[in-house]
Amino acid sequence: MTGPDRIHVIDALRGLALLGILLVNILVFATPYYATGLPDPAVHGPLDQALYALITLLFETKFYLLFSFLFGYSFTLQMTAATRAGAPFRPRMLRRLLGLAVVGVLHATLLYHGDILTIYALLGVILVLAEHWDARRAIRVAVIFLGVNALVWFVLSGLAFAEPTAFATDAAAELRNVRQALTGFTGSPGEVVAEHARQYRSTWPVLVALQGVNALAAFLLGFAAGKLDVFQSLERAQAVLRKMLRVSLPVGALGAVAYTWTVHQNVSEPVKVLGFALDTFTAPFLTAAYVALFTLAWPRHAGRLHGLVPAGRMALSHYLGQSLWCSLIFHGYGLKLMGQVSITETVAVALLVFAVQVGFSRWWLKRYRYGPVEWLLRAFTTLTVPPLRAGPARIGSPAQAASNGEGQLR
Repeated sequence: MTGPDRIHVIDALRGLALLGILLVNILVFATPYYATGLPDPAVHGPLDQALYALITLLFETKFYLLFSFLFGYSFTLQMTAATRAGAPFRPRMLRRLLGLAVVGVLHATLLYHGDILTIYALLGVILVLAEHWDARRAIRVAVIFLGVNALVWFVLSGLAFAEPTAFATDAAAELRNVRQALTGFTGSPGEVVAEHARQYRSTWPVLVALQGVNALAAFLLGFAAGKLDVFQSLERAQAVLRKMLRVSLPVGALGAVAYTWTVHQNVSEPVKVLGFALDTFTAPFLTAAYVALFTLAWPRHAGRLHGLVPAGRMALSHYLGQSLWCSLIFHGYGLKLMGQVSITETVAVALLVFAVQVGFSRWWLKRYRYGPVEWLLRAFTTLTVPPLRAGPARIGSPAQAASNGEGQLR
């Protein structure tokens, strides 16, 4: 749905998630050393070190959970849309997930092997099966998933301390992989695709193991929020959000500090595993704090935050567009700057790309109802040709946004 009936705070949150995901993902494009544990030549001084640590602290492992939460929330809106159209929900949603999976495979093969869309498509099938759950059951199952996943990682960290050699990394093998990645990603377009395919074969199972369970839990929490209409009346949710913030912010912040220390300090492998276990447990708390802070700030500061709304309405197009921009800058499709740019310069590129996307979104949505990829996915979902040209309705004003809490997201 377009126009003033949209829930603008959800669109703005999705725009915020886009920025957080870009700040993490761009590091994968810019440096082949990211997440290897090896000293990264892209870190040139104290400013680079500080920015690198800040991204780990505030963004890494948190914003994919925010995206996942919003995916779960939008799932309930798809249910409402199907009911409104008088169409069976499950066939529509399964087509949507199939379309998302196809887009994800193309994205992983051509642009970014760390693609999350294929995982979303698979996990989305579980949401389809949970279509008739009430909010309480969804929350209960999500909490169980989060707890069990954290427990598994704490057990693994205990095993790592008991048998450190079993978790030791092979620095020589990591360095060979770094060199192969650098050669492949800065080679010809064919070599770039081949390197993405090689990396995807090993990355996809790791992403499922590291992110899959928490992403599914976030889906379910977003699904519950949709069932409860949390964002339809922000005034009604104020007390709950403040209580959530008081608990989630300190727990999430302490866990993020501990995790960041284990990532950026020269610590043993068992300590690194323990740091990841802590992060697995506490990252959902910090994500919840972000949602609470943003939503509490929205009624008073909607005018300042409204610039995120158009970007959030085109989130899928921009997620893919970010990978395209990064590929043209860092990979063999374009400037081949991988391994040649400092962390500070990389962050500046990310902020510039996002600023361009925000401006482009506003221009595009004055003329069209949907982002280009959103339109294609909607057409495949509904087996229709939705109107693309914008009618009288526009993206909504900051004044409308401040009172928004009503209506449905498309």
